[in-house]
Amino acid sequence: MIVAVIAASGYGKRLGYPQGKQFLAIAGKPLLYYSLKRFISHPEVEMVVVVVNKKNKEEIEALIDMFVNEGCRKPIHYCFGAHERYRSVYNGILKVKSLLKASFESSLILIHDGARPLVSHELISAVIDGVRKSGACICAVPVADTIKEVVGGKVLSTPDRSRLYAAQTPQGFTGEIIWESFLKLKEDDFLPTDDSSIVERAGFEVSVVPGSFENIKLTTKEDLILIKEMLSRWE
Repeated sequence: MIVAVIAASGYGKRLGYPQGKQFLAIAGKPLLYYSLKRFISHPEVEMVVVVVNKKNKEEIEALIDMFVNEGCRKPIHYCFGAHERYRSVYNGILKVKSLLKASFESSLILIHDGARPLVSHELISAVIDGVRKSGACICAVPVADTIKEVVGGKVLSTPDRSRLYAAQTPQGFTGEIIWESFLKLKEDDFLPTDDSSIVERAGFEVSVVPGSFENIKLTTKEDLILIKEMLSRWE
């Protein structure tokens, strides 16, 4: 089974929307609606689990009802997140494990940021194909700017830009690999910045497929302007 875990429990502090940017209304619907729709409408995704903040319980239930009223027949579940993103994703994985039981290890799990509403079906399919081939796959785009490593206000080094990529979501893994990776994480004093870093640290190889520069994450007010414009063309 292919399951999407949508991480949507953030606070949106940098955007100045403490209610949770995932529920910021765009064209009359919460931002999270558009992220969910990409996965629910994908022909290979069979189930979705959304990880939300407890304070958004009513909003997520209303959103699920919206999809049911639109005729969605795929199961949509939700669970509550934690303060750190990786712990929220872990809660989502636990929910999937409890739902799938014996078939969990052989399942394919896609983890996606709820604040990335412009993910395409083509990109989702590319990550799915990558997981089928290697067990773990992410999408990423080449870094356009020159990157500097800075310590104490001074340049320490200039990494080779040709080897640098900006990771995006969805990131996909077999249930067996992501579960084993999270179990090993408990043994370490390590704060991961994305799901792939957890898998990498556990010793698994992660393949990469081309991401999309349109697949931006809503972080700033400038991002919001771009997302509104692009969604108006997509919908």
